[in-house]
Amino acid sequence: MRDGLQRPGLAAITFSPHGGGIAAVSRLVDRVLREHCGAVTRFTLASDESRFETGFFERAAFGAAIAAAQLTGRCRWMFYTHLNLARVHRLVPARRPYVVFLHDVEAWTPLNRPMRDVLASAHLRIANSHYTARRVESANPAAGPVAACPLALEPGALDERSGPVGGPPSRDVVIVGRMVGSERYKGHDQLLEAWPLVRAACPDARLICVGEGDDVPRLQEKARECGVADAVVFTGFVDDEQKRAMYSRAALLAMPSRREGFGLVYLEAMAARLPCVASPHDAAAEVVVDGTTGFLVAQDDRDGLASAIVRLLVDEELRRRMGAAGRARVEREFSYERFSGRLIDLLAGVVPAVAADRRVVGVPR
Repeated sequence: MRDGLQRPGLAAITFSPHGGGIAAVSRLVDRVLREHCGAVTRFTLASDESRFETGFFERAAFGAAIAAAQLTGRCRWMFYTHLNLARVHRLVPARRPYVVFLHDVEAWTPLNRPMRDVLASAHLRIANSHYTARRVESANPAAGPVAACPLALEPGALDERSGPVGGPPSRDVVIVGRMVGSERYKGHDQLLEAWPLVRAACPDARLICVGEGDDVPRLQEKARECGVADAVVFTGFVDDEQKRAMYSRAALLAMPSRREGFGLVYLEAMAARLPCVASPHDAAAEVVVDGTTGFLVAQDDRDGLASAIVRLLVDEELRRRMGAAGRARVEREFSYERFSGRLIDLLAGVVPAVAADRRVVGVPR
């Protein structure tokens, strides 16, 4: 344990499996802090961990709990897993040093003055990818430098159970992510529109949509309109074990998103030795190597999406080669140990100094 890193507070929206990537990152940070800092005081905004919506009283209780922990010295410093959570820090009478983890569009565009001040006042700003770091610095240069700390899978995700099962070649293509009407960016619509072309070449191809959300009924109706409802499966929420089983039965993952700050699902699929079809519009290019571990295709290129998916479905040797390359890339670049080392190195360069009440505005990447 590093003495300068003791007694952190960790603020998250949720740690629940229903929280998807948002919760997975919070669990990842929590594990690293507990291993290196000892006890961690956790603060959760969503009292109902199966949803993200919060009311006034939940937000007030969240802020009050953080304020009390800082006033009493129970937390020497705070780690906010999202920028919006750090807003409560402005209301704390005796403010402790704090760190902010930045993920995607929350700070890709210019912030208003109060939020820009929250970001600039952080002793350390960390982004989940170099792409996100660049976007935040470009949109909010006055907030200060942002250090990149690419994500990883939780321990155990790289055990040897991960990988396709034997038997006949699979024709299942998986997309994993929440389906919410206010966040239609992951590529579900575009995959449905491309699916008639996929089925023309591979009649038994299925699209497996893993996740939940209020946009599922609309997407189900769209599948019917596209004439592919019998080839599209909406699974609803699945736990980690069920998701691993789906990966083991699938041929590939396709998620041509437009605004992934990182994209943990690409790592999950690559750990299971599945090639990925992603897009060049966001941070996916830092994870998926075009032509090596999968293909990068523009989200609005329906023909290109169909072509990439069909190519992988019909060429078993290509799938195997790309899947093996993806697995090796995860082990080499995105293991839990690599993430833990990156994060602790960043924190150790800043937090011990702030324990002595010296403010540090950032660290070099």
